[in-house]
Amino acid sequence: MIKLWGRTSSVNVQKVIWSLLELNLDYEQIVVGGIYGGNDSIEYLQLNPTGKIPTIQDNKLNVWESHTIVRYLWSKYGEIDLESQEWYVGDQWMDFTNVNVMPHFIQLFWQEVRLPSDQKDPVKASVYKTELEKALLLVERRLQNNQWLNGKSFGPADIALGSIMERTADLTDILVKFECLCEWVSLLRSRRPYVEIIMSDYEELRG
Repeated sequence: MIKLWGRTSSVNVQKVIWSLLELNLDYEQIVVGGIYGGNDSIEYLQLNPTGKIPTIQDNKLNVWESHTIVRYLWSKYGEIDLESQEWYVGDQWMDFTNVNVMPHFIQLFWQEVRLPSDQKDPVKASVYKTELEKALLLVERRLQNNQWLNGKSFGPADIALGSIMERTADLTDILVKFECLCEWVSLLRSRRPYVEIIMSDYEELRG
């Protein structure tokens, strides 16, 4: 059985849980990180020297960094041909999400949710929202002629970006502006793991 370390309120952990559920894999979750602590223990640092979450252990293999874990799970247990164009196209959208989307989303989320009220900066939040919209405009164009980011079928790239869509919808009006992105999110909402994991609340993260 796969062991997963991390708290479910973490978007990066949610990506992994979503993948595990889509692939029908049994797993045991050990809750660490954030208000739960434990990720700075000697035992955890032996699994993941960064002290961050998530980490998985599959047999004797330890894997950390959320997108690496997602790639690992889908390459080992999924049905995508690793030599196909679909895999490489999806892989580039995962990297795009990590480099061009997540930094702006994370900063916006901190400004709107994580920070105490007296530390929030509306000007900074507006800048992060604008930059997030610029990145998602490219996703909108991708989805104009493709049902899924990953290609013809649902896959890792859809999980990588899809994991932040509910929180993005809570913080912005982006889904109203981008028709194809909105349709794609509707498809994600029809998937049981998305409803169970991504649509869960994040009240414990509020500053």
